[in-house]
Amino acid sequence: MNAVTMPSKSHPSLVFLKPWAGTSLPVPGRLLLILAFWPVWNWYLKRLTDGSDEPWGLVSLGIAAGYLWRDRDRLQPDRIGLLMAAAAAMAYSVMALLGMPPLLRALLAVTCLWAAFGGRFAPAGVGALLVWSLPVLASARFYLDWPLRISTAAVSCGILNGLGEDITREGTILWTDGAPVTVDAPCSGVHMLWTGLLLCFVLAAARRISWGRLALMMPLAVAAIWAANTIRATILFFPEAGKFHWPEWSHEGVGLVCFILLAVSLTHVITAGPETPEQALPNAPARPGQWILIGFLVLSGSLITDVTRSKPQIPNFSGFPTRWEGEPLTALPLSPAERRFAATFPGRLGAFSTPSGNRIILRWVTSATRKLHSSADCLRSEGYRISGGPNDRLASLEGGGTFQIRERIFAASNPGQEWSEVSPWYWDAFFGRSTGPWWASTVIEPVSP
Repeated sequence: MNAVTMPSKSHPSLVFLKPWAGTSLPVPGRLLLILAFWPVWNWYLKRLTDGSDEPWGLVSLGIAAGYLWRDRDRLQPDRIGLLMAAAAAMAYSVMALLGMPPLLRALLAVTCLWAAFGGRFAPAGVGALLVWSLPVLASARFYLDWPLRISTAAVSCGILNGLGEDITREGTILWTDGAPVTVDAPCSGVHMLWTGLLLCFVLAAARRISWGRLALMMPLAVAAIWAANTIRATILFFPEAGKFHWPEWSHEGVGLVCFILLAVSLTHVITAGPETPEQALPNAPARPGQWILIGFLVLSGSLITDVTRSKPQIPNFSGFPTRWEGEPLTALPLSPAERRFAATFPGRLGAFSTPSGNRIILRWVTSATRKLHSSADCLRSEGYRISGGPNDRLASLEGGGTFQIRERIFAASNPGQEWSEVSPWYWDAFFGRSTGPWWASTVIEPVSP
């Protein structure tokens, strides 16, 4: 039976670097490995500061840092960890060569560093918190908003009919007495999902839960979060339908109460079992050659990150329309950032103005793509404050004006098939329920100077 290698004591002046003490590669070598992922950190900082994604990930990152400090004596790289890191570095290089999305490359970068610095000897919750610190909310809204809302609407409709209401459902809209009620304001369910899982990861890190046990708990946690959001949406149906007249703060109050009940349930489930015993420290230290291999793989991926890819072929594009809603269109020049975005966009995009002062953004889209952003995300990244739903959205800029935003996506061959939100369009296009190409229009109409 192999003896357990205990970490050696560090000099007091090096206590901050204690997680890396006693290993075979000097601290500068590890810093170089971190710097080799410079495209990931550059993208991360841009996402935190451009306003397109809420910087909630910093909360997760700060909590993870606290737990890493708690477990600093146990973070000892070994050969198994280095093999895991090398596999992640190789995948990172391949994804960079193929031009895969930055979020996937960032996930591999975190995995590589986590394994290389002995993360497999820390609790699973800490690793999950590091992954959760990535800017994932905008992507989660894009992919998960519509599935969450449609499932919530279907169950809420059944519950309300069971309570004696006469409700019919069309998509995410519940009809009662001839009046529509939109179920679950866009992104509310996604925010509750993100916050609920953050709580799960914090509890898992505190209890030193293993990866296997955390994986078993995740489906239960997601189901509980979805149920809490469904209950919230069902309760809020009554004031939004005019059945009751509650104070304005009741909307946030109901959400808060539902989340508190959810938090109590998750805490009970995750902390019910025993604390996971700590793993033995490694007895096969990492060698410098293994670190060099990882650094080479990461650098190769970083150097080919900006490989220029050819623009997808655009079928049968006959040009932009010359009139919109009865007004002539005047083409506006694209900014340098817009031109770079258009270089890899699966279709065409153009900006126009009208005599009435409206700004029209038209996009000709040939395939289901994440690059078709919601106008709310784009305007938020420009510093605008967004309020309202998809059909009555307002954008206001401090010191500037207020604008009404109208979005519409429709199939070029069937204008009657249309969507007011990007997320449902994506899933219909992805599963072939609608065939392209499509037109996506955004009308920005001034409300106040």
